[in-house]
Amino acid sequence: MYQEVKDKIKKSEGYSSTGYFLNYKGADGQDIQEDFMTIGYGHKCVDGDPYEPGVEYSKEVLEQQFEKDFLVYLNAAERYIGDCEVPEAIKDCVIEIAYNIGEPKLFQFVKMRQAMKDGNFVEMANQLKDSRLYRTLTSRYEPIVKIIQEA
Repeated sequence: MYQEVKDKIKKSEGYSSTGYFLNYKGADGQDIQEDFMTIGYGHKCVDGDPYEPGVEYSKEVLEQQFEKDFLVYLNAAERYIGDCEVPEAIKDCVIEIAYNIGEPKLFQFVKMRQAMKDGNFVEMANQLKDSRLYRTLTSRYEPIVKIIQEA
């Protein structure tokens, strides 16, 4: 179940068998270095994780980590959607966004959530597009915006 969205997330996140600290350009053009290690398919390492910098981990171990992470963000997406009825494409987009930014940041998209609850998916897409997240990661979020607009 959810294989299509899992494949999209894996493609977007990329894969690394060793941990790394991500560097990228922010929406304002400044260089940003994350202060946490990432491994596998975008797994954000936290205290208590078994991963160490410079150590290579097996694909099997990191696939298991992905499946655990996916369940966490699937549940976050379901909490965000709540009891409103949305097309599967919208749910998949919310899962993908949750996986990328985490539950606390997802819930900061209050106007996007309201537009979703109102069934106004064009406005939902506009709210995502009018965000720092979109401006920072346009190449990742433009396809998501288009899917939402067309739902």
